[in-house]
Amino acid sequence: MTPIPRIVSASIKSWSTQIATNLWHVPQFEVRSSGEGSRTGRYWLSCLAELRNEFEYAVIQGPAAGLSSEAALLGELADGIVLVLGANSTRKVTARKIKSTLETMRSRILGTVLSERAFPIPEWIYRRL
Repeated sequence: MTPIPRIVSASIKSWSTQIATNLWHVPQFEVRSSGEGSRTGRYWLSCLAELRNEFEYAVIQGPAAGLSSEAALLGELADGIVLVLGANSTRKVTARKIKSTLETMRSRILGTVLSERAFPIPEWIYRRL
């Protein structure tokens, strides 16, 4: 995958897609730079500053907190973080450890989302269909 070159003078909106009146999709914003300073605190501060200049709110899909220390760094620099836990893949002990690590790094945890949760339909409902 070829990284997207760092854009300094052009507006982020010029290479983003407007989805709704006040909703934009910024593709692969985090891979704009592959230089020596990428993935450092200074790099992420720069990225967040650019997003804050263009948009009122920004939601960033970051790396998995259990696999990357970069998630804790991003959580510390951002205004808040929402943990997304896989229903059948994230264990309680792992979630608690990640939460503790993020709190140690002074991340503001706004909430938690349980993804991939299955709600099986009981057999008696299937018979009525």
